[in-house]
Amino acid sequence: MLRKADNVTMTHQVRFWKKAAPARLSIGANTYQVGRLTSAEFSGIQHRQMQYPMSVTTIEGRKYWQFQNQYYWDDEGLSAVQVHALLTPRQTGRQRQHGTTPATADLSVTPPNAAVLTAVSDDAKQYIWARDDGRCRKCGATADLQLDHIIPLAKGGSRNADNLQVLCCSCNRAKTSGLPAGR
Repeated sequence: MLRKADNVTMTHQVRFWKKAAPARLSIGANTYQVGRLTSAEFSGIQHRQMQYPMSVTTIEGRKYWQFQNQYYWDDEGLSAVQVHALLTPRQTGRQRQHGTTPATADLSVTPPNAAVLTAVSDDAKQYIWARDDGRCRKCGATADLQLDHIIPLAKGGSRNADNLQVLCCSCNRAKTSGLPAGR
């Protein structure tokens, strides 16, 4: 279950003679160092969390998330896609009271770093898995699944989430060899 954490703050202060400084997460009376970041890195994270939940750290089995300047935690191993899906209706409902937003969450939002990757990130994989409902897009199988490039990289395809799909081994082999797919 995802819970709001009201007693959480993050601080980052780079001294003028240093390139990077500790990012610290304060939870109640306890403070934890969660990494060393440059000002640009910290600023980038703060910018991205306005659009998509960012994992901050895991402490004592709780994973802390930052989204739209609010902090949340879960102890069930939720992915960024799941956190986004859970939080977006809350944000949408709050804004709907003021008549400023559509009635449904946009689940087509691509996670950060899902486009133009050297390798497909875990967040992108989880996004694609959720989008394809954990099933082969061709035959619906739920076993022996693989991530497939719809247009192969060798033929100009990208590593964008839009060019990736879940296929079972059988359908992926059939696609590669040009045979009809299906079990």
